[in-house]
Amino acid sequence: MSQLPDYRHEPLPSKDHFRLIRILPGHRHDELVVTFSVQHLSDQIAYETLSYVWGHSARSRIKCDKFSLIMRQSLHDILQVLRLPQTERVLWVDALCINQADTDERNNQVRKMRNIYAGSHNTTVWLGTPCSMTTSAITYLEQLSELDLDEATGVDQVPPALMKPNQDMCQELGRLLSSAWFHRVWIVQEVVVARRITIQYGKEQIAWKRFI
Repeated sequence: MSQLPDYRHEPLPSKDHFRLIRILPGHRHDELVVTFSVQHLSDQIAYETLSYVWGHSARSRIKCDKFSLIMRQSLHDILQVLRLPQTERVLWVDALCINQADTDERNNQVRKMRNIYAGSHNTTVWLGTPCSMTTSAITYLEQLSELDLDEATGVDQVPPALMKPNQDMCQELGRLLSSAWFHRVWIVQEVVVARRITIQYGKEQIAWKRFI
């Protein structure tokens, strides 16, 4: 990997074009391999957007065509989880799909972000990785969202484990809800225009409407 030349973005054809990153299929410990495609905002193409926190500055390299693509280690870890085993996954990720070294492009793409998020069929919100492998905050929230309570049912029909979660569950819920993502300035724009939102916490998912 270190012998491959660094990847360099080609200029976009116009201000109404944007890049997508295609994660080639693979399993958890396979080498992460990607490629880029360039699309016009008017193109009818299925893709997802990623809403996340950039994280620490440690760097990682992955293979992109015949080049080495540099990214933050935290983003590398996210893409490994999001990669599908049998089919490629097409994403728009700001740190990779925008040429961060080109100020003019970066400024223009930031202005187009609302259109890009609105055009995706799903926005994945990455909230981090759970600390506990045995206590699932996502499963708890799923079960909570499935309750159909009304005045006739009452809280006495709620299972005790949901009514009074144990200390481990409370701690895991606290970690989930204190994610740095909730403090990002851009989340309002990204969430408001999204057609569909999936919350991702490690390998687990929950639909936005169940999460809130």
